[in-house]
Amino acid sequence: MKRTSSNLPPYRVGGVLQWQPDGAGWNGQPGRARRQPAAELRHCPLSNCLEFSRRSTSGERVARRNGPVARSTRISPSPLGFLAALLLAFTLPALAADSLPPGRISYQGFLTDTAGIPLGAAAPVNATVTFRIYRSAGGTTAADVVWAETQIVTVDRGHYSVTLGSGSPTGQATDAGKFTNNLTGVFLGPDVSERYLGVRLGGGAELSPRVQFMASPFVHASRAAAGLTGPDGNLLIRVGPAGLGVNLTNNPTATVDVGGTVRATAFQGSGTGLSNVTTTVASLVGTLSGAQIADGAITVAKLVPGTVPGSALANGSLETNKLTSDALNLILSQAGGVGAGGGVFSLSPTNASLTSLGFVNVGSRRIGGDRWTVKASEVTPNAPVNRNYNQGSADMRAQETCWTGTKWIVWGGLNANESTFLGTGAMFDPVLNTWTPISTQNAPSARHEFQCIWLGDRMWLYGGYNGGDRGPNGTGNGFFYNPTTDQWTSINSANSAGARARFSACWTGTEIIVFGGFGSSTWVNTGARYNPATDTWRSMASNPQRGGFGDHCFAWTGTEMIIAGGHDTVTATTGINKAARYNPVLDNWTPMPDIPFSFAGSSSAWTGTEYLYGFGHGSSDMRYARYSPVSNTWSAIQTAKPGLPNDGTGKVYHQAAWTGTEWLIVGGWDGSSVRGECARFNPATSKWTRMPNVPKQTPHQPFTWTGKELLIFSGWLPDTDQSVISYQPPIEAYQYVKQ
Repeated sequence: MKRTSSNLPPYRVGGVLQWQPDGAGWNGQPGRARRQPAAELRHCPLSNCLEFSRRSTSGERVARRNGPVARSTRISPSPLGFLAALLLAFTLPALAADSLPPGRISYQGFLTDTAGIPLGAAAPVNATVTFRIYRSAGGTTAADVVWAETQIVTVDRGHYSVTLGSGSPTGQATDAGKFTNNLTGVFLGPDVSERYLGVRLGGGAELSPRVQFMASPFVHASRAAAGLTGPDGNLLIRVGPAGLGVNLTNNPTATVDVGGTVRATAFQGSGTGLSNVTTTVASLVGTLSGAQIADGAITVAKLVPGTVPGSALANGSLETNKLTSDALNLILSQAGGVGAGGGVFSLSPTNASLTSLGFVNVGSRRIGGDRWTVKASEVTPNAPVNRNYNQGSADMRAQETCWTGTKWIVWGGLNANESTFLGTGAMFDPVLNTWTPISTQNAPSARHEFQCIWLGDRMWLYGGYNGGDRGPNGTGNGFFYNPTTDQWTSINSANSAGARARFSACWTGTEIIVFGGFGSSTWVNTGARYNPATDTWRSMASNPQRGGFGDHCFAWTGTEMIIAGGHDTVTATTGINKAARYNPVLDNWTPMPDIPFSFAGSSSAWTGTEYLYGFGHGSSDMRYARYSPVSNTWSAIQTAKPGLPNDGTGKVYHQAAWTGTEWLIVGGWDGSSVRGECARFNPATSKWTRMPNVPKQTPHQPFTWTGKELLIFSGWLPDTDQSVISYQPPIEAYQYVKQ
């Protein structure tokens, strides 16, 4: 449906770093090998230490574009200089009893070339250096990395000095979640005696060998300390045969946090700071002010029926924000606030605390919501250009954008008149109703019909195509995007799923299953599995049901991937009625019974117990069905919805979302015109409910479910529409009446 920083060039390091000059500057052509000097030990006059410089095992040449350097350069760490740095970092004056050790480590190094000339002898130079702390001297997996960061290091006459912990994340998959600017936790744990520092310059190999962290001799005394003495010499805490004793003769100014059980003969004082105290007798004497009770701390389980008469509650003695809603209802009912015939609301249809007090659930009510609102428009700063995702099932189009938990990432797709592939995007904050542009540096090429998934700390994006025919122009590469750092990084492509578009992608919690779609030359029934923790791909069994899958629906059940429907591989429009379950543990497919109708471009949802499926290209008296994995059967979903023309929605290109209790179907295209009807299906009651019509034309448009609202960006017409609209379903509340 068409419409009218650095002074050094980029380099790689293998142990020996060589730059090879030519007449016009610097290039990457092989040059004449130079003989490396043997290992040498020499005096380091600036740091008054000894430097051990050793020839590395391999070398690589790199390109420099900003001028010649007169000699090849070798870079190697200085172990003794590093030991001196550790002594500076750990041999500190005695800290006050309530102080913490610094969370960063000083590190110094010395770099020379093969002729022994210090690097940066003429003028300081900058280099990108990656520092990693490992659990072993040789481990290379993500599990071996304890901490990692990247810094820009200034080298001046061979010397450089950095503070470990003051850099930034490396952006590499093996280092995900390993950066912190406080290294205290790096040196904790059962294997803490084994910690090694690895240094890598640029994108080259790590310098060898790694340097082991060693302790200052007097550090061992801290393991056998019998007590803690304050600055004045008074003993504050003492460890003896009977346990731990605390002796504070002055007023305490800090909090003592205890993770285990605290036993005391008696508690004295105001009780400030006490929480979650369980007593068998009335041992708390005095009063607790409102400031000493956390909001919502008093639940209905803490209140005994019949013990809170109205006379027992003094005016202003208890603030409602300290109570949960159920506890508040209980107090009101006991204190005379709710008499016979009065009522309260609860979010639970089976509230035992209310029924025990004589309340009866008389039915549910919809509270709030059930309306469309405009959250942003074309005048909102940094709003991205109008775009659409005009192919595939609703499940596929839902995963061409990404919800992070707080922000909505909109990237790529086609421009408004479907003539240009886009390689730009932005993030939308639905709380502030603001857009933030996404970096284009190292970003994927412009593309459409890709898939993306949120992994908890970054977005994974793979595949699609970028113009012309899908096969020759398919993209078989993938990327991570970190919204915190606004950085793109590429992922490993070895053994990947290859070039494909209009495919499905399911996140299992450990792997992403890529399956089906249009490959390098045709529709395929193959796939692959990607592990983001190890940045590796592995194969998966092909589906024997047919030769290719496209525009199918899919869902992850918690243990299996379901695929359903799609189109045939000849017309690419005629729907099929095949479905199957894939088990990634067993790497096998289990055919499901045929779907009762044949649709393509449909939508689906996993409810937690069953699979909902419907809509799309095709014609049938039944347009929606539900599948039970327990009984391995399909059953019809009610289609009679009085007053909802065309089953309440368009057939294709609609938006669909599972809210946790209902299946939302919004707008679409019926083959000749845009539809604005919307409906909600509740599988618990097997009923459809009419929603307000969507206020703009939304076929193909980007959408996401945030957990509480459906967001839709831009519009099919007009082309200039850059608005964000939101739909919030009403809250289901249950009314209880006192008998």
